[in-house]
Formats: sequence, structure tokens, C-alpha cells
Amino acid sequence: MGTRNDGSDHKHDAGGRDAGAVVTYFGDLSDRVDAFSMDRRRPIIVRSSLKESLCRQRFDFAHECGHLIMHRGMQTGDRATEDQAHRFASAFLFPRGAVLREFPRGRAINWRALFELKLRWKMSVRALVRRGYDLGLLTPAQYRTANIHLVKTGQAKVETYDADDALPVEQPELLPSALSALADAVVGGAGAIGARDRSGPRHA
Repeated sequence: MGTRNDGSDHKHDAGGRDAGAVVTYFGDLSDRVDAFSMDRRRPIIVRSSLKESLCRQRFDFAHECGHLIMHRGMQTGDRATEDQAHRFASAFLFPRGAVLREFPRGRAINWRALFELKLRWKMSVRALVRRGYDLGLLTPAQYRTANIHLVKTGQAKVETYDADDALPVEQPELLPSALSALADAVVGGAGAIGARDRSGPRHA
């Protein structure tokens, strides 16, 4: 699994999938749950479809990949493991070299430049601000000011470009393709197989 240093047109659900994970969505997860992963022979990453933001989607996938890579066999959900997965996701989506080249410097926050980075790297401005702070490109005062601004402008949860066609949400490919192939190969598709399995073995 890799990332690109020249921009981020690469699909990050594809990144998890190409690394051997099944990526899928459920709409009936709690609104407090963004995503979760299951570490098994073929890992599974499940994301809530209720939060339709490409930037959040990509960060959630990268975050869960971080858990699968760094925390195998460990209990996650505590502050330490969540912070580690957050830092992994930030570095995966916006590599250090690119941050040092492209992140806007100055005494004042350059919001226009940050939103241009959002469109380029498909990462939320809030996460970009945190990435800049973690790498020492923003002072604690600038970081605090930036977060206050996002809250006051109503962008703490839904940012500019999140709800329009500029950044459409990516869709998983492997599972729908597998179900389609199954429907072509078996009359009734997955539903028929599930019903047959529930009915138990047949005896002559």
C-alpha cells in the first residue's frame, strides 16, 4: 500500500483494498461511529455511509489501515492508539515532504491556500491544520486560532466543498463486483445461497 508525493488522485479505499482488505459500507451504524476494522485473514474495513464527505472518508480508511498495520492483536479505542492511527492517516494522506513544500507559511492563516490544498490532497482543512501543527509549521497560537475559526464559521463538521460535486465520495468496487459475478453465476445470487445455507443440508 502506498501513497503519492505529487498529489492525491489515488483512491484510498482502493489502497486498503489492494492491500488485501474488504471495504464496505453500512448505513445503520451509530452516528458516533465513523468506521471500524476487523483484523482477520482478509481484513474488513466498514465505514458509515451517513457521513458523505470524501475527505472524511479517505481519512477514516487511512485511520483504520493504521490500526490494522500498527495494532494487530491489540485492543484499540483508547486515546493512545487513536492518536497513533490519526497520525498514521495524516502522514499517509499528506506525506511530510509534500507538507514542507506546499503548506502555507506566514503570521496569518492563509485560508485560500489551505482550501486549495484540500482540493489537491483531498484532506479536510481541519486535518491539514493539524498536520501543519504536528510538523511545526503552525505555532500553538495559530493552531488554536485556526480551530476557533473553523468552529465559528460552521466548518467544524461540514467544510467548504464537502457537500458539492468538487469532491465526490468514492465507492467500493470489489464487493459489488463480486456480488454481480455471483448473480451471473448462480440463479438468485447471494440471496439464494444464503437461503440454501440457512435451510441446512438436503437429504435424499
